[in-house]
Amino acid sequence: MVFPSADSRFDYSVDCAFDFFGAEYAALFSSANATAFQHPQWLGALARDVAPGRGAKNLTITGRLSGTGELVFVLPLTRRMIRGVAMVECADFGVTDYSAPVVHTRYRKHLVTDSRLARTILALAGHCDIFRVKAIRDEHGSMWAAIAGTDLQPADFSAHSVALGSPYAQWRTQAFGKSHARYLDRKRKRFEKLEGVRFEVIGDSQSAHDAIFELASLRAGRFDNDPIQDPLICRFYANVARDGEKSGYTRTYRLSENDNTVGIVFGTVHDGTYNYLLIGCDYDGFSRHSPGLLMYDYIMADWLAAGGSVFDFTIGDEPFKAKFGTTPTAIATITRATSMQGRLALTAKGIGRRLRTMRATIKTPPPLAPVAASAAPEIERSQND
Repeated sequence: MVFPSADSRFDYSVDCAFDFFGAEYAALFSSANATAFQHPQWLGALARDVAPGRGAKNLTITGRLSGTGELVFVLPLTRRMIRGVAMVECADFGVTDYSAPVVHTRYRKHLVTDSRLARTILALAGHCDIFRVKAIRDEHGSMWAAIAGTDLQPADFSAHSVALGSPYAQWRTQAFGKSHARYLDRKRKRFEKLEGVRFEVIGDSQSAHDAIFELASLRAGRFDNDPIQDPLICRFYANVARDGEKSGYTRTYRLSENDNTVGIVFGTVHDGTYNYLLIGCDYDGFSRHSPGLLMYDYIMADWLAAGGSVFDFTIGDEPFKAKFGTTPTAIATITRATSMQGRLALTAKGIGRRLRTMRATIKTPPPLAPVAASAAPEIERSQND
């Protein structure tokens, strides 16, 4: 099914078997202002490794130039049913920190002003009760508003990144502040007195793959609802680390002491930015050395030396990030009910949240929640995947 746009130069269609690994998408991505989370290897692995295990259907919407068929727009969506509620979402599954449509920069202003774009997207998506996008940076906000046909809502979390400077030793004192820089110096000096200390980029694909499973083991029991403890998600990260090491899209670091792994950090690389995603450390054996903080410091120095310019801690407002001189970036979301079923489900979800807040505040048994839609609990849990 092909829909012409209000601007007759574009035709939109849905492609449930879109090839994110193909040359056509790679060419578009290289000409688009997207993020590392729309990289061919990231979206290709999500579609191949994660969507089927989550009961989701890949629902990629494409836009092409009328006449030539050139691909200028890709919207990576998924569709799944949760207790009778049809959810159409940007491909996310709890692992994508920034959601963005992939739009050729030459045609962005034309697409964002297409008056029929939102209606076309919903028509191509098919039956949809709720349309949701979880993490939107400001530079992609106007495009998402045009796609969803609604205003964006501020998220209750931010992203945090820092632009690196040279020479690193001088820059870190200014960016981190003298107190935190001295703290890291003390920790580093004491740690490096240990025998066989080594910090390295894991340089071969199989070792990078295996390091993700070791990282997951180091994290076990430390975080509630830790996505990487799900075997499906762990395999996804491992495959991305393996394939990304070959192409330079990912960078996996290890800190060790003799034959003992002290910590592993995994992240993606795009447009001069290292996007930090996962860390696992042996805190039982090395907590006195603050291995996580040391690794961030080591990695920033290494990334700058490798020609990088930005270290992005991505989303989450953990206080330690500010100590590394980061600047917060506001994040927005979209949750649009497109049917009565969707509105009922979102209403029930809101009631459930308020009741949990009351229970946490007054610490007394809450009254029974009214049942507005049977899908509400499942939709709430789906926020994490």
